[in-house]
Amino acid sequence: MKNYMIGIMFVIACGTGGCEKDTFHDTGLANGVYDGTAWEYMQAGHGNWDSLVIMIRKAGLADLFDGKDPDCPQMTVFGLTNLSIVQFLLRTTDGEGELVYRSVADMPDALCREILLSYVIAGRHVRVDFPYEVQGTLEGGTVFETLNGLDLRVYRVKGSWQGMPDIGADGIGFHFLESGHTGHVASGDIMTDNAVVHSLSTTFQMADPVVDGSEDRRGGVYD
Repeated sequence: MKNYMIGIMFVIACGTGGCEKDTFHDTGLANGVYDGTAWEYMQAGHGNWDSLVIMIRKAGLADLFDGKDPDCPQMTVFGLTNLSIVQFLLRTTDGEGELVYRSVADMPDALCREILLSYVIAGRHVRVDFPYEVQGTLEGGTVFETLNGLDLRVYRVKGSWQGMPDIGADGIGFHFLESGHTGHVASGDIMTDNAVVHSLSTTFQMADPVVDGSEDRRGGVYD
């Protein structure tokens, strides 16, 4: 049954655009600008953001992404794509190797909220705002506090070109200091009315950066 579910979910992910080339996400935008809020942009982005939209609704965060939260009118979002979320579902198993969640709809609302807020920081931050990482270290960049209170180091890196390192276009990486979880941005600087969206790599292994498990950092258990 598990293999059957994995096959179905993989086909669904590919069919909705999840199996795209990892170096760029086609946002369908001219010059990376969307005339609307981050919430409107994600609802319009079928193939990339369908699962994220469901998570946002379950978490009760639609107003935040729609620019209606007075405590965070402008923000920067590290956007989790469909395939990252599918991979999370496939990796989250019980002691017998069975899937805990067979769809995003099965995920607890509190878990959706915890994960989403881990990937949002207040204010608008584009690629050139982030200092470079010190090569060969886990230092450099800027440490931000995410909306759920985690320390997130965001930094710029030099990309490669035709196999030659450090001469390609700049990219964005990030590092959760508490858990050590890291990732990189595939398509950045997507401008909406209330947010800068950085679309994460389709190979990014989404996790709950707090613990990558069922317990939150306050010792509670997700309902």
